[in-house]
Formats: sequence, C-alpha cells, structure tokens
Amino acid sequence: SGIVADCKEKSEQDKAVRKFALEPTSRFSPSVHPPVVFGDWLKAIQEVYYDYIRELCVWGVPVTDMDATNLALCMESEAGKNNLEHLTLLSTSLSSFGLKQIIRSIRVGLLVHLSVGHNRFGDEGCVIMCDGLAGNYVLRHLSMDFCGLTPAVGEKLGKTILTSALSELSLAGNSLQCDGLIQLINPYVEAMESQAIHEKNRR
Repeated sequence: SGIVADCKEKSEQDKAVRKFALEPTSRFSPSVHPPVVFGDWLKAIQEVYYDYIRELCVWGVPVTDMDATNLALCMESEAGKNNLEHLTLLSTSLSSFGLKQIIRSIRVGLLVHLSVGHNRFGDEGCVIMCDGLAGNYVLRHLSMDFCGLTPAVGEKLGKTILTSALSELSLAGNSLQCDGLIQLINPYVEAMESQAIHEKNRR
C-alpha cells in the first residue's frame, strides 16, 4: 500500500515520520479519498516494522476492540514498546474493553500523554483506567473529556492521582457534580492531614 511504500522510503532516507494523524475523509470524494480504516493503517505500520512513531492522533475514526488489542500488542512489542509517547483517541467509539487493552500496554511503555475524550465508556471504563494506572510512574497527562463519568468514580480518580505520576487530569464535559469533585479531592485532604500529624509528632 501507499503507507508501506512511504514508510520504507522515509526509513531508507533516514527521514522518519514521528507523528501520524488520522481523521475521516467524509468531506472528500470516496473515489479520490477512500475512508480511513484504523485497522488497515496499523497493519501497514506493522508490515514494515515501523517503530519511529512518537505521537499518534486519531480523530473520529472508529477503533474497534480488535484494533485496540492489536495497537496494544504493537505498543508492547520489542520494536515499539519504548517509542510511543503521545496517544490521542478522540471520538473513536473506544469501548471499555478496548480501553483495557490500551491501558495494559502502558505498563511496559513510555507513554506520557493519553487522551481518550468523547468516548462514552462511562464509569466502567474509568474504573478500568484507574486500576490500570495504579502504581504507574510514567503517564503524566490524562484526558477523559465527555466520557460519561458520574460522581461514583470521584473517589477512585482521587486515589489514582495520589498514587501515580499524573500531574494533569482533564475531565471536562462529565457529570461528576459537587459530590464527585469532593470525593476526588478527599484523598488529598486526608493525605495532607496525615502528613501534618506525622510532622507534628516528630517535633
């Protein structure tokens, strides 16, 4: 395919493309620009063992459970596991199962930025995310905007931030409400109180 040929050419010329952005071609004529299929793109990348990608952005292109599984396997492979640093899957119909596969691969890679906004995986997906990030000291930026989250995951999110390397969390467009935000903040308050008591006892 054209992708395979381009990747081979860039590799041979030592001009590797490090960022890929995939988006729908619906505004163009299908005869000129065929629909973008994530699975086909990933297969082409794997075919040439292309391991130069540092940033992958997918906007509005469906990512099936199988696609997510194959992407995770690619990220875990010996060739690609230490390369991808930024991953954006925005409005891709990513399910909680697909999310679980992606999170699994984070444990063996160097992904520092993950954005999965506008995917309605809800609280179930959020819990999977939090469980997968427990003890993770690599991922620093996480965005779950408009993912259908409710107050029920507030405490889980708070504890995850407290026990991981996350320094930036975006939750715009969710229905956490006041109760959820209070639960999110509580772990910090408790940790600060515990630290204050500990320091006081040391004096």
